[in-house]
Amino acid sequence: MKLLLCPRCGDVRKLRYNETRCECGASWGSYAPDGLKATIGGEALCLGLGNLALDAAICAHRVEPVEQYTLTAWMMRDGAPNVERAK
Repeated sequence: MKLLLCPRCGDVRKLRYNETRCECGASWGSYAPDGLKATIGGEALCLGLGNLALDAAICAHRVEPVEQYTLTAWMMRDGAPNVERAK
């Protein structure tokens, strides 16, 4: 899963096929029709979150809720195979 992070307002949004904008409007992005490649614009940064890790945390929470689960996210650089900066 890719998340849009705006360094200006700190907003984090899940990318979608339709354009997603942060709260202040300085960052935006969307998925390409293939559902893999993302295009981001403005000040946007792209975060990656492992789908399998997220699914596992959700399943574990449903079975036995605990106070918190640790998930690892990573910053995806411009030019990464699945991230393109809007021109």
